[in-house]
Amino acid sequence: MNGWEELVAQLTDRLRVDPELRMDVAQELRAHLEDSAAEFRQAGQSDEEASASAARALGDPQELSEQLWQANRRRIRIRGVCRWAAQVALLPAAILVIAALVLGARGGYSLGLDPHGRFSWPSDLSEEQRFVLQGDPAASTPLERARSITDRWPDNPVYYGNYVAQALASGDFYDSQRHIRPQRLGEMMALLDKGERIDPKNAVYNFQKASWLIQASSTISEDTSRPWTQTAPQCQGCARHYWKIEIRDREQFQRGLAELGRGLPKPEWTCHTVDMMQARLDLLPQPRRLNDWLRRVVLQVSVLLPSTSDSRVLARSLSAYAIQLAEAGRAAEAVDMARSAAQMDAKVGGRAQSLIEVLTAEFAYLEVLAHAEQVHKQLGQAEEARKARSAFEEELAFYDGLSKGPRPSQRDVPHAGMFWMALAPGLPGYQIDFEPVRSAEQFVAAEVALFALLWCLVINALLLGLLSLLSLIRRRGADRSMLLFVGWRRLGSICLLAIVLPLAGYAFYAHVLTAADRAYGLNYTAGKTLLEYAVLIGGIFFLLVRLSCSAIRRRAEEIGLAVPPRLRLRDRRWIVALGALIALAAVVYLAGWRLGPFKPPREGPHATHGIGSLPGLALAGLVVLYLLICEVREYAGPLFRKPFAAFRRTLYRSLVPIFAASVIVVGAACGWGLAWGERSAMRRVKGMADINIVNEVERSNYRLLRDRLAARHEVMMSQGR
Repeated sequence: MNGWEELVAQLTDRLRVDPELRMDVAQELRAHLEDSAAEFRQAGQSDEEASASAARALGDPQELSEQLWQANRRRIRIRGVCRWAAQVALLPAAILVIAALVLGARGGYSLGLDPHGRFSWPSDLSEEQRFVLQGDPAASTPLERARSITDRWPDNPVYYGNYVAQALASGDFYDSQRHIRPQRLGEMMALLDKGERIDPKNAVYNFQKASWLIQASSTISEDTSRPWTQTAPQCQGCARHYWKIEIRDREQFQRGLAELGRGLPKPEWTCHTVDMMQARLDLLPQPRRLNDWLRRVVLQVSVLLPSTSDSRVLARSLSAYAIQLAEAGRAAEAVDMARSAAQMDAKVGGRAQSLIEVLTAEFAYLEVLAHAEQVHKQLGQAEEARKARSAFEEELAFYDGLSKGPRPSQRDVPHAGMFWMALAPGLPGYQIDFEPVRSAEQFVAAEVALFALLWCLVINALLLGLLSLLSLIRRRGADRSMLLFVGWRRLGSICLLAIVLPLAGYAFYAHVLTAADRAYGLNYTAGKTLLEYAVLIGGIFFLLVRLSCSAIRRRAEEIGLAVPPRLRLRDRRWIVALGALIALAAVVYLAGWRLGPFKPPREGPHATHGIGSLPGLALAGLVVLYLLICEVREYAGPLFRKPFAAFRRTLYRSLVPIFAASVIVVGAACGWGLAWGERSAMRRVKGMADINIVNEVERSNYRLLRDRLAARHEVMMSQGR
């Protein structure tokens, strides 16, 4: 047009190593030439003469080219380093930030189960601590690991008790019907004799030996000819049958009774499995993240609780034998046997460490009381039989009253949170402080939303980077894409408008305007929370793309690159209308949730199964779908017109470092803040906010049952059985 393009290309040829800078300088030269030519035209020259005069006024092209090179050489070097960092370092750094956040969210220490049921423990423990936790690393079964621990500390009663519990659970001593293998009886006795030597005040080994000896020497079965009726409110008219016993080896049977007699006066009864679990928990560091706490819960759930079948069979055998003695007219022995069975069950229940032990002892104690009534009837002791029946009815009514005690109600479910809703024991009187774990899981939900945003940006950056790389491989020279730098002011505006303001607005909304909603758990607010996060994430991503593309467009216009025309409002009318409808629906739903109409029911199946959250989930899906459509309509369509192919490739390449830098900034700032909030909540997870098998009985109404059995045992001991 004016013949300057060749001159401008000659003057900026040495700047070709930085295409963006070259085009920027070329634009400045063209503007200077235009101004100079305008002055010459005002002096009366024609257009051709003015253009030529303007070109001559610049001076010697070779000298000017050298001046431009010298003036920009250092700038080119600095820009080259920055461009290299933007292309090579930012995206890997963004991925590392996400990886660090994910690793942090996994928890403060490693604790998990391998396919063989072995836990992987924290690596910063001493060798001795790790041995207590896992036993010999070369051991392949739980029994071998338990045996290796007691072999190393042979006089420790807790470790040996844990080994015995594992041995009983291994199934080696029982057949498929849970009957004792006679050929293994000697081995059983030796195992328990050693336990009694290590822990002489503990009656558990005597009772276990008594059970095995009596089971091996006799057979019990229900006596269908002798029913008895349960009249408690929970089971009006339930029919039961007394047990009868057939003794095959009386000498061995008497050995079992002798072991029972040795165990009854002993002050303690515990199998130590709960003690072992607590010892292991005490070795672990305190939970720092929610994942740490959940791993401790998994460890507790995986603990092998003591088998109670042998003790219940023993109680039935003693009760049946008491009736047999009464039938034989051996009154004193029959009454003493019934009292011994009751004393054994009261001892077991009164010193129980776990709920299963308390309940098994109570059910066995009730059966013993029912059989005691029959013993006295058989002996013709009507008054004693009436007292035994009265004691049975009183005990059953007491248990029934405990079972009907207050439990975590349906109205508590919305406040429980996802984890407590699944983990909370449904025990009467069980007290739970939901707040710490509920707060921790709310922070975790926010972290998941943050991960979704960061991964969305990184995936887009990777795709755009791949397209840019393919373009660079296929194209050469001036047709290659450029990496544009939009300027620090524009970057600051993008950060402020697309990231800082949305996050600050959401923080104000969540912690000020709707702070009361944090009293509800995610199990209740799932739809509302997901919609909020979908709007927040979608809004940030949309603003980031829109503002970044606008900044790159303006920069491209400044350096003279052809850009597609901006879409006008009428071109966007259906997109805007659809967005307005979805936004209105979201606002109405969130407002309705706050005011009540759209809030899920607090009771009934909808409160616990999340059906009341479906509208919010559906709206969240609509928001995501709309934003995808909007992105395609706004930025993909116009860019694929042929005249703007160079801008499209440049846009794709220039968006990569902006997305990567956004991931680093948002991930570092928000990730640290959310992790701090989660750790702060986990520091409050103690006492009533924690779950522990050790205090499961203590925190429920069943502590009254345990105390009652302990009191019964003390009375029997004071009366000399």
